[in-house]
Amino acid sequence: MCVGKWKIPVIVLSAVAALTVATVGGAAALASSARQLQTQLHGVYTTMCSNVRQANVTVTENGENVGTYDLEQLGVLDDTLLAVDNSFHPYSRMTQEEFDEEPLAGRLKWRIWGDSAPESVAVQAESLDMSAVMKDLDAVTRQAPVDAYIDYADGSFFVRDEVPGTKLEDDAVRTAVLSTVQTLAADTSAAGKATVELTEHDCYVQPKVTAENGTFDFAERLTDAAKSMTVTVNFQGKKEVLTGASVEKLLSVTDKGQVLVDEDALSELTAQWHKTYRNDGVPYLFNAQVGGIKPIDFLPVDYELNREATAEALKQTLLQLENAEIEAVWYCWRKGEAFAIKDNYVEIDIPNQKMTYVKDGEVLVSTDIVTGATWGYPTPPGFYKVENKDTNCWLSGIDYNVHVDYWIGFIGFEIGIHDADWRTKFGGTNYVKNGSHGCVNTPKEATALIFDNIEVGVPVLVYGK
Repeated sequence: MCVGKWKIPVIVLSAVAALTVATVGGAAALASSARQLQTQLHGVYTTMCSNVRQANVTVTENGENVGTYDLEQLGVLDDTLLAVDNSFHPYSRMTQEEFDEEPLAGRLKWRIWGDSAPESVAVQAESLDMSAVMKDLDAVTRQAPVDAYIDYADGSFFVRDEVPGTKLEDDAVRTAVLSTVQTLAADTSAAGKATVELTEHDCYVQPKVTAENGTFDFAERLTDAAKSMTVTVNFQGKKEVLTGASVEKLLSVTDKGQVLVDEDALSELTAQWHKTYRNDGVPYLFNAQVGGIKPIDFLPVDYELNREATAEALKQTLLQLENAEIEAVWYCWRKGEAFAIKDNYVEIDIPNQKMTYVKDGEVLVSTDIVTGATWGYPTPPGFYKVENKDTNCWLSGIDYNVHVDYWIGFIGFEIGIHDADWRTKFGGTNYVKNGSHGCVNTPKEATALIFDNIEVGVPVLVYGK
């Protein structure tokens, strides 16, 4: 802060000068000179006191104003005013009326010996009270500092740097404000004003562990992670569980933090599973839309573990360093050829009276249906394919002759999917006593959508009773 400095010249009259004055003008002239000096010094005194009362300190943080506090709010006004008082002779602090009432001898003696005003008086900060400042600072939401630590992502450990946070160190804040208050002084130029920007001082609680001072052991971190891991591999209902030591044997870490999976150990493990879990002549496990995996008894297949795909799935799971459960990957063979019902197929679920058409891996149609009556015309379970399509057809039998707009046959021209305008309800248990003659009765809108998107040759799986 720029402080204006000036000083009333000291006028000291020697005994000779006093006699000269007395000779010229006598005591009256000396008294007049004393009053002029007292007026000047009193003016300096009152100006200093006024400036002290108007002085203030502004606290900012990141350029934002936290608050402006005068010396009274900071608890240093009284001591500073006392210091100003002590810097002036009692006569200098008096009003003219008070000064004129003082004994003439005392005023003359004071004038003869001389008096002056201080250039400035430092603010007395020993009794600094931070309560007002801290109240405003505490009203701000603050974040505690975060120590540097080992983190993990994308298959590697790394050190995440510390974060300073915004939590304040109270003593440090006091020191910063105190040092600013101590730059203020009472003078005649202007009221003292100063600003303390907290970010320019060491006012924040610092992290104890930093990227530079911390000790980071990637191998120890991997061991801790492996000990807490459980990885379960499902083999069509049977499970292999890898925990703790068995997980740790499969993993290692470089000095740069990259986690590696022991490929040889993984290959040996999947080779053992390949021998243990091979299944020949077992029901095909179909992933139904309702109820999940279901064994299809009339579709016997051979299952063989896909070692490479299972090993890769396990590898990627291990590299997550988290608890997980995965499905083993299988080769499925039927009559010596790879087999799977996926991507494009029609599923007819008799117990749930649901039909689903999956095209290009997405469910295109899922609808309630009515299948063959259980009392005499059940829809035959089996694995079929679309054999024919037609529109504007008449379906005839011993006791029926009906018109349909859409026909999709999967057992010749005898059993197929078609609309049924004569029905108002689909799904539920309608099929038990009020079922079809074996066909799959379907709401017209759903039938039309299937018809427009299906081709001859698409598999049709019918299951249940």
